[in-house]
Order: sequence, then C-alpha cells, then structure tokens
Amino acid sequence: MTPLKRLIDTRVRDLGITRGELARRLGYANVAKALRRTELLCETGAGPTHLMARLPAALDVDPLTVKQAMEATFEHLRQQHEQAVAEELAAWRAAFKPHAIILTERRIPSPISICAFAGGNRFIWIDLDASRPRATFIRQAILELAHRRAALGRSNIPFFGAPIGFIVNLTPDRAIRYDLDGRAVALLPEAYRPGLVTGFVRRRPIPTSLLYR
Repeated sequence: MTPLKRLIDTRVRDLGITRGELARRLGYANVAKALRRTELLCETGAGPTHLMARLPAALDVDPLTVKQAMEATFEHLRQQHEQAVAEELAAWRAAFKPHAIILTERRIPSPISICAFAGGNRFIWIDLDASRPRATFIRQAILELAHRRAALGRSNIPFFGAPIGFIVNLTPDRAIRYDLDGRAVALLPEAYRPGLVTGFVRRRPIPTSLLYR
C-alpha cells in the first residue's frame, strides 16, 4: 500500500463516507471511472491534474498533506523499482549460462507488439553447449546462425532485420563481440543483454514467455 492510498483509505474511514461519496467529492458522476483513476494515482503516482487538485478538499485535509503523501509515494515506488531490478539481476546472474546474441541492423524489433507474442528474443538468442571448450563457442554461434537463415529461407532475422555480427556472453562480466566471419571486434566488460518486451493486463506486467505460450 502506497502512502497516498493509505491517506485516502484513512480519510474515507475517518469521514465515514463511501467510495461513491468520495467520487462525487472529486467531481465525478461516474463512480467506477473515479475509482479507477484514483487507484491508478495511488499505484503509479500518475493521474489527471484535476484529480490531484481536488483531493485535499475531497479528503478534508490541507494541500500540504496530500503533497507529502504524493512525495512519499514516489519514493516508495522508486525503492520498489530498485529492489525489483536488484532481484532480477541477482536471479539472472545465478542462472547464467554461456550463450550468444545475434546483433542485427535493428536493436528494437518491428513490429514490437507482434514480436512479443511471437517469443521476442528467441530469434536472436543462441544457446551454447558449455560442455565443449570455449574455443568452440564462435563456431557454434556461426553454425547456428547459418542454420537459422537456411531454415527461414532468407537472410534476415524475423522482426530484427539483417544480422551484422554476434556477441558471445562468456560470463555475466565478460563478453566478446564478433563480426559475421567470427573475427573479434571488441572485448566487453559485461554480458550483453537485449531489451525485454513486457505486456500489461490491467496494469499488471505479463512476461514475454507467458505471452508466447
């Protein structure tokens, strides 16, 4: 529960009013619409300007109280985001296995929404056989890229365009970039991670893997 939601719930209870009455105090005739917008404001800190302007009078509190609750909500959301990022990174490092990423002319797939439903990054991700020597990783990546292009009957990677090279991620903290012929181009200080596509249903994130299934 964010600080703003806690403030609203507390004031509704203290004033002895219903959610419908709160909606009317906020100037809405449509109660469901008012509740949706208020919930969105509480969860994300985003909402119509007029809603924020009417909250102090609707809750019978001074504007400073609402402002402080909003600032605390932004801080709460920032901390949640940082924690989620840290947890995701820790899980990624723990599950890391050597792999390759095909580099293409487009870093952002197009159309991005269809790409998400089709499985997103599976088109540019190459699993490597880590039981074999590292010296074979380059050859593995080149052969797999050639196999995919032959299977597709075209040179372009779906949604991403023409390949321009690939990166072999050896560890979370070491990667090497190669051109299409397998010549080393650059040594990278960390593994290359392509962007992620996330869908939302009623503002709840849905992982790409679930969209694909």
